[in-house]
Amino acid sequence: MHASRAHDRRAGLTRRAEHPFPGSIRSGALCLVLVTSLLMIWAAFMARPISDEHPLTTATRADLRSVAYVVPGDSVDWIYSQPLAGGDARPLVAFPVPFGVHLRGLVSPGGDLIAVLRVASAAAGGQLTLVSASDGATRDVSGAFAYTSQLAWSHAGDKVAVVRDDGRTVAEVIVAPQPGQASTGDHFVLSAGTFPGALEVVPVGYSLDDAGLFIVVLDLDGSTLWRSAGGGLSKVGLLSTGPTLHWALSPGGDRLAYIDRLGVGGERTFAGRTFVIATREVIKAAGSSDQLGAVWRPGAGTPDFGGPGGSLRLDDGGAGLSVVPLAWSGDGLALIASVAPEGREGEAARVEILHDEYRRPLALEPGIQFLGIIRDYE
Repeated sequence: MHASRAHDRRAGLTRRAEHPFPGSIRSGALCLVLVTSLLMIWAAFMARPISDEHPLTTATRADLRSVAYVVPGDSVDWIYSQPLAGGDARPLVAFPVPFGVHLRGLVSPGGDLIAVLRVASAAAGGQLTLVSASDGATRDVSGAFAYTSQLAWSHAGDKVAVVRDDGRTVAEVIVAPQPGQASTGDHFVLSAGTFPGALEVVPVGYSLDDAGLFIVVLDLDGSTLWRSAGGGLSKVGLLSTGPTLHWALSPGGDRLAYIDRLGVGGERTFAGRTFVIATREVIKAAGSSDQLGAVWRPGAGTPDFGGPGGSLRLDDGGAGLSVVPLAWSGDGLALIASVAPEGREGEAARVEILHDEYRRPLALEPGIQFLGIIRDYE
């Protein structure tokens, strides 16, 4: 396919020109995805990273060359690591799978820790466990947490936000307590706020200085962004009068990309949006078809959205496939995404790595869960 001047090219992937950025992606056409298929994809990627960049030194960023992921099993879930460019997978740790409920998790920005949510027993709530990305060593965090909670790491990687098992209270787990703070083991748990009337509470990320935690609250009024800082809560602004999903805070903590679930009867059900925190402005993403998944490419001023109406699409060999982005690599050269057949209900999505020079599946096992990009410990 010939690339016009309006588009940049990347092997196997295209990006719409209305969001220009340095790279090599150009556009191609995709068909409309069935709403049921989109919902299945969304459910599979609740644990994707909310940001793809963080304030690391160049030397540290160069070390983030591997990926961590979960291979689900009937009785045990294994966490593996593998180089981005391919190679032998390295097993890190295994967790039992009671009742067939598989673990979820998120890698810290520094690539050295993995926060894991799992179900340990029928009597207890979700168990939060911190896993070392270097050797698989584990440390359980005291308390009961919502297994379905989205996780959000601070830029410094010294705290992670998670929803408690009541579904309405957000907690901050301080991984390395400061002098003078009481701690349990090697962590300290603080309350970041409670939202009594909430239907869903979602920590989405921290401000650039890590002083404020942003939280999306879904209730009968719609979706609202809040900020927790200094022991208090403040309302930032209304994202939508309805439900939203796939939230992704920009690396600078000044904009929130998300998917607005529109009402029935229109041309599409899911639409990309960007909320500018300073001005409370909601910017609509271009496109007339459904959009799913939101990520920020390092150095880009606008987010990327997936789905048939999104800015990211498969090109060569991608006919009939839809892309839901999960994360960009720290150098912005590789996109980790879920690739799913369009309009063919029942066919599973596959996590793939899309790079300038290659396109490959993250792993061949079915149902894998991407956790994030980690340091290269080989």
